[in-house]
Amino acid sequence: MRELHRAARGERFEPSELLREYLSPPDGELDNALSMNIAVFCGDASAPRDLGWYWRNVQRSRATQPVYGPLANTVFPCAFWPRKPLEAPTRVGDGHPAMIVQTTGDTRTVYEGAGALHRALPASRMVTFRNVRHHGVYGMHPNRCVTDAVNAYLASDRHPTRT
Repeated sequence: MRELHRAARGERFEPSELLREYLSPPDGELDNALSMNIAVFCGDASAPRDLGWYWRNVQRSRATQPVYGPLANTVFPCAFWPRKPLEAPTRVGDGHPAMIVQTTGDTRTVYEGAGALHRALPASRMVTFRNVRHHGVYGMHPNRCVTDAVNAYLASDRHPTRT
């Protein structure tokens, strides 16, 4: 993080081994995973094709999010995707007892968004992992409460009684 802040300020420095690894081309396994994710994202929903739209969002984000704002608002491959989605986006709001697992400090999916999904799915339950800045909890970030709740839900299709 410190290196990204230095780069955002325009400082010259020698990147750490970890940063060099992150900035290097992906290996075959990671390349396949990234390609699959992009195909899913771009196949699910159309993206703006006007490059000016992205430029305006990047510039707007700089004041409050100088490091990650431009990265999160930049043009994504979906802007150039050759096909439109095959079906309309899925609408949520049915009565299925879905389970949502979310950390309060998720670095990719904001907690407020998970809360909005939880409210849109009236029969859902949301398991909150507090004070954790991590994306991808179940099976990736050990927590007995989360693991037990998700395992029980997957085994029975019943969610926890507490929210």
